[in-house]
Amino acid sequence: MTRTMGTKDDALWDVIASSLPNYLSPSGLANYYPGDTNEGNPVLTAFVLAGAAEAKWVIPDESKARMLSGLERYVAGELKTQRAWLPNDSYYLLSEKLIALEALSRYDRASKRLLDTIRVDPVKLTAASLADWLDILNRAKDIPNRDAQRAAAIRELRDNIKVSASIASVARSDDRWYFMRSDDYTMARMFRLSLDVRELAEFKLPLLKGLNNRMQRGGHFYSTQANLWAAFALERYNKQASADGRTRVIYNNQTKEVVWDNNTLEGELTFPWSATATGVSVEHLGKGEPWVRAQLLAPVPLVGKVDNGITVTKVFKPVQQKRAGHFSVGDIIQVTVTAANKGGIGWLAIDDPVPAGSTVLGGLAKLGTSVETPQTWSGYRYIERTFTSVRASFEWAPIGQHMFVYQVRLTTPGKFALPPTHAEALYSPEVNGQLGNAVFEIEP
Repeated sequence: MTRTMGTKDDALWDVIASSLPNYLSPSGLANYYPGDTNEGNPVLTAFVLAGAAEAKWVIPDESKARMLSGLERYVAGELKTQRAWLPNDSYYLLSEKLIALEALSRYDRASKRLLDTIRVDPVKLTAASLADWLDILNRAKDIPNRDAQRAAAIRELRDNIKVSASIASVARSDDRWYFMRSDDYTMARMFRLSLDVRELAEFKLPLLKGLNNRMQRGGHFYSTQANLWAAFALERYNKQASADGRTRVIYNNQTKEVVWDNNTLEGELTFPWSATATGVSVEHLGKGEPWVRAQLLAPVPLVGKVDNGITVTKVFKPVQQKRAGHFSVGDIIQVTVTAANKGGIGWLAIDDPVPAGSTVLGGLAKLGTSVETPQTWSGYRYIERTFTSVRASFEWAPIGQHMFVYQVRLTTPGKFALPPTHAEALYSPEVNGQLGNAVFEIEP
């Protein structure tokens, strides 16, 4: 069913929809298998109803009525399900009821009678449950103090979104497998919410970048729910943000434009730097919501560090040295490069220069293995040792420190001006860090 909704396969949906009665228990709640004698699963039932509504697919009237009635009876406490392996606490029950009520609200069935059965404290909810609660508040009008409760939910959601270098992560994420949820699913739900809730609109692009960074190399997520709700959110975003017309940029009395047509997906405008310019004006003349990233480039030596979401450090350790405190021809030094990122990112690449003529030990390139140390969550994926630098790539870089170690033999005397050590989140180049390198002197 998830694949059917995600791929918008109308023919397959017709087959599934017509077979729904075989999956429904006498109470109306859905089971995972046809002919199952269990009493049904409220979360699965809510998923079918919510997914069909999001995909704008029609459920046959009889099956829809049975599922809606089953969820209503469950929320009202009239229907008990025997699942001893699940947590036995009030917050589990509240979370499950919010999932059910969110689905019911899509069909205008989240009545005051049902809402009176729950007591919500937004501070104690996960981000995904907060998203459920806010969706309910946005659709159900017959709620006492609705505006105040909605404001409290939005305040908590905003507090859960952490932005570092224009990429968002989500605190109090929901990875409870028995709700068919994961961290990826939570990010997709938060991004989808930001598209329609005005008070969360400022997080739209950071959440999109955060969602993109969590995607696997094959263009998918680990869980089917994450794949489905990410597809729903991206489809909604594409309709909302697709641009036509022109985007005009004015800087230092110069005007340039990007003209959007069927063949233009992105544009780049460059202006010479002016010390007297007072600002940049950007105006979109047309439909859609194109977004802009401004970047300042200058060929100046870097002294110290640049931290745009990643902090780079480097440590030298003599392995073989002629004179303490001096680098000489023939010395071997060990270099440890560390990149500490403040938010989880996808691919991370680190490039560290070496003095010209030096020999990096260990061969030119190799794949990382799980037995190498030091390592991150899965270690570096690939390390490339060239005549000018050492580059390491990490497939997944969660919040924290990521490092690699190499050894180099100094072979050429002289003073060497080195470019900065650079770390960058691939596909999000604005998330980066640099470390200025001092002139490296090698004595004879």
